[in-house]
Amino acid sequence: MELAYSQAVETLHTSYDLACRLYRDGCLDRERFRRQYESHVRKLFEDGTEEDKDRLQSISMPYQALRAVYQEWFHKEN
Repeated sequence: MELAYSQAVETLHTSYDLACRLYRDGCLDRERFRRQYESHVRKLFEDGTEEDKDRLQSISMPYQALRAVYQEWFHKEN
């Protein structure tokens, strides 16, 4: 069960990262994307399990676009 959960989380994060890359590249309607995904991105970083938070905040994590969008939207001072 733990392996299935880990794989599902990995797929979710990878999917959001791809969407965020498209958003950052200007391939998507930025306003609509933010309206649809703002709460989802925030929940990933702020309301997930400690393991998920560590995975997303890690310096070496592969989800750079996802983290960049989170910081752009919620931590403008960074």
